[in-house]
Amino acid sequence: MDLINHPSIYIFLGLLFGLLFGFYLRKRFIEGHTQNIKEQAKQLIETAIVEAEQLKKEAQLQSKEEAYQVKQAAEEELKSDRSELKDERQQLNQKREQLKKE
Repeated sequence: MDLINHPSIYIFLGLLFGLLFGFYLRKRFIEGHTQNIKEQAKQLIETAIVEAEQLKKEAQLQSKEEAYQVKQAAEEELKSDRSELKDERQQLNQKREQLKKE
């Protein structure tokens, strides 16, 4: 019996080659898939950082705007109080003048 020409040897070698080639393709697929997942994760992190910075800037801008509005309200109240005091002084001065005349 000639072993080199025996069909079971060719079948065995074909299966072995197919198995090795299958492992190689699977490994390449997994590496590619892993790389793709890493790229997606990196992109997701970068996007999250950009969004976080944008939210931070928006929050800072909003807090500055609120501080400005509080300052404006305080200045308006102070202006109103000063005006009231001025009016009261004028009334007191008028009453004082009237009392001096009497």
